[in-house]
Amino acid sequence: MQMENKRFRLKRFKFETDNGKVIEKYMITDNLIPVFEINQWIEVKSIRKVSTGKEYAGRLVVFLNFLDSRGVEYDAATNKNVLDFIHSLVYGDLQDLKIKSIDTALTYRTLSKYITVIAELYKWMDNNYETISGFKRRQIP
Repeated sequence: MQMENKRFRLKRFKFETDNGKVIEKYMITDNLIPVFEINQWIEVKSIRKVSTGKEYAGRLVVFLNFLDSRGVEYDAATNKNVLDFIHSLVYGDLQDLKIKSIDTALTYRTLSKYITVIAELYKWMDNNYETISGFKRRQIP
């Protein structure tokens, strides 16, 4: 499916400051409307470096569209949804499964970045909003 058909997209916005300077920000949109809570988190990630916020947002868009394809809203996602997402990254959708190459397109580093983005978003949301998240944190003994 083309990105134009996806519900969630990463868009670049230009804002003019009070002194007339133009700044660019990357924001996630839901059907072209910015998603307030998520974009607040992206803004926090962009404070030191705009490219970090853009990278996190890009990974998050993939996850959000995965959830949407399963009929799950981001504020109702569970650990199982995240595991299913990781499984789909590693193995694909398992439809018409054929081994095309023994080289893997997904590295451990890439996979861990997705996990970091998802975990940090939901931790931030739990600390800043009353979420009904289905995530369970493991207690370290």
